[in-house]
Amino acid sequence: MQLIFYTTVSPEEYCRQGKNFPFPEPDYCPHCRIKMPPQKHGFFDRNVITADFSGRIFIRRYYCQYCHTTISNLHPQEGGGEQ
Repeated sequence: MQLIFYTTVSPEEYCRQGKNFPFPEPDYCPHCRIKMPPQKHGFFDRNVITADFSGRIFIRRYYCQYCHTTISNLHPQEGGGEQ
């Protein structure tokens, strides 16, 4: 499952911060809607290409222990589709 989050940070700055980027943390699972925050579940990386930037960035993942769904936090410029 993918969640889009919005930020004013440029793709260059997002890339520079890497795993230290202040990713938003969901308060509940958007799949089963249980009122427990999903657990952090590592990262994966993907390509981002814009008019001014080309590089690889980290995507924060979360895991719901109740419905066993993984959730990815995507920046809008990541396209929202799996690569």
